[in-house]
Amino acid sequence: VTLSPDLLGYRMDDAEALFSRVRQRVSELPGVSSAALASHLPLTAAINFGNVRPEGGHPGAREMPVDFASVGSGYFETMRIPLVAGRSFTEGDGPTAPRVVIVNESTAARHWPGGQALGQHVRLGRGANSPWLTVAGGLNHSCGIRLAGTLWCWGVNDWGQLGDGTVASHTTPFQSGTGTEWQTLDVGFNHTLATLYG
Repeated sequence: VTLSPDLLGYRMDDAEALFSRVRQRVSELPGVSSAALASHLPLTAAINFGNVRPEGGHPGAREMPVDFASVGSGYFETMRIPLVAGRSFTEGDGPTAPRVVIVNESTAARHWPGGQALGQHVRLGRGANSPWLTVAGGLNHSCGIRLAGTLWCWGVNDWGQLGDGTVASHTTPFQSGTGTEWQTLDVGFNHTLATLYG
């Protein structure tokens, strides 16, 4: 279900209660085993870019642009996306609780190489007043498109999601395929989807 509360005449103050009611009702429908909320889903055109800055991260790690989504409790379970470490979001992660994030392994490796991301703090946004967020969990594979248009992947490869024709995992980035005009990319639990120009 896609929902835009502002188009329905709801004030933003009332949107959270609306989303909660919709989630509850959807979860009660026959045949529904799990329901969760998300600002956007994998494989959709919605992109929310922000900059992540680590607190006490690796000296060589700089502010890094990331695509992020706001998701509710049960999201990773509903999407069947396992966490490598840490915990998923819960109902207790509300507006008055300490802010937490879940990062993928590429973000963890970039900011804390060889170290532990759990319990670390990152700041999302460029402003000095942007809140620090605590890393609560991580996912198990990543891919990226370099400026030259090449596709690079690394991490767990149990389902062949790294695109190298094997199920061997890679701890460092490697070029996936020979294309040089990759345009878009989305990574999920056991898949990677990238579009090649032309």
